[in-house]
Amino acid sequence: MRITARLEPTTAQQLEYLVARMGTSTSEVLRKGIDALYKQHVKKNDTPLKHFGKHIGKYDLGDANWSVNYKAELGRILDEKFPLQTSRPVTEPTDRKSGRIKKQ
Repeated sequence: MRITARLEPTTAQQLEYLVARMGTSTSEVLRKGIDALYKQHVKKNDTPLKHFGKHIGKYDLGDANWSVNYKAELGRILDEKFPLQTSRPVTEPTDRKSGRIKKQ
């Protein structure tokens, strides 16, 4: 964000002094100043949840029990997408490595 500001001569001198003293840019001095003021004014118990609280519970996201039933629902979705192949009946157990029928 680009900002244009009018400063009193005294404030301008203070800013120039801080830039020279800290060896940084004007923007960096202003960022640090804003950050310090922000920390002064923010309450200790002011949580980010306070700012987003007005949005929580406002939107309908479907099934309210999703967190409880997600495994069953995920299984159902995967079964629909990748149905089991039942065209080749397995009649005898086979060895996994060779694919040959196991001798009993």
